[in-house]
Amino acid sequence: GATLASEMAKAGRAVVYGINFDFNSATIRPESKAMLEQVAGLLRDDLELSITIEGHTDDIGGDAFNQALSETRANAVRSWLVALGITSARLQAAGKGGVGTDVA
Repeated sequence: GATLASEMAKAGRAVVYGINFDFNSATIRPESKAMLEQVAGLLRDDLELSITIEGHTDDIGGDAFNQALSETRANAVRSWLVALGITSARLQAAGKGGVGTDVA
């Protein structure tokens, strides 16, 4: 939590690892809960903070499939945070496609 907050304060953004999904799915895996709780805690501690959640996939599927899946995954994280009481207006979701995919 503290590392995440300091990275946000220093760089204005943070790369978060540890939010995992079932293969070819937007179902968040149970082991992701600790990281999601850290993100929620950061948002609870700073009520002025708004974030963009960027979803990603692997590079196995086609570009269109990976783009849609990455958007669905970002929205799944957004929904999870809203369920924890974070105001939806503070959370934007964006899909970034597959690893190594350029998205315009």
